[in-house]
Amino acid sequence: MLGILRIAYKLLVNDRAKFAALLVGISFAVFLMVQMTSMFAGVLFRASATVVNVGASIWVMDPELPPKFRLPGDGV
Repeated sequence: MLGILRIAYKLLVNDRAKFAALLVGISFAVFLMVQMTSMFAGVLFRASATVVNVGASIWVMDPELPPKFRLPGDGV
C-alpha cells in the first residue's frame, strides 16, 4: 500500500501544472464551503434578532397556533 501511495504522490507532484490546478481547486472549494457556512450563520443571526431584541419578559401568541409551533408543557 505504501508503494502505491508513493507512486501516486510522485505522479501528482512531478507535474507542476496539475499540482497547481489541484491546489487552486481545493482552495476554492474550501473557500466556498466557509462562505456558505458564514452566510447561513448570518441569516440565522438576523432572523433571530427580532425575537432576541424584543426586550419583553413574556411572549404572547395566538391560542389557535398549530400544535407543531407550541412549546411542550404550555398547558393548551
